[in-house]
Amino acid sequence: MVRFDTNPLTSVHWIAIALAALSGAIHLLLGVIVPALALRASFLVAGVGFFVGIGLVLAEYRRPLVYLLGIPFTAGQIVLWYVIVGPTLGTVGVLDAVDKLAQVVLVALLVVLYTRGR
Repeated sequence: MVRFDTNPLTSVHWIAIALAALSGAIHLLLGVIVPALALRASFLVAGVGFFVGIGLVLAEYRRPLVYLLGIPFTAGQIVLWYVIVGPTLGTVGVLDAVDKLAQVVLVALLVVLYTRGR
């Protein structure tokens, strides 16, 4: 049985968890509503990935490694979005803007958490 110990978590952890949950939920939603099968699958995998990361942090499983892997995973979401969507100023939807802002801040927080070693 996995035991979650949230006592050692700081406010930085909780903000990062909330941002990962937000981005994960958006990706799962897109995985359900996007008509293209290949994109649907990639959204679902990304969404599940965010929630797996949250679970690993809550379970205290090799947190520094989870932070380190979370940085390119999350940054990769931003890069893939830019390459696939090719947004221009004024054409970014609200959902995209919220997701990408959450991801940029999440990457920064993951860097902070990794450098602190917690």
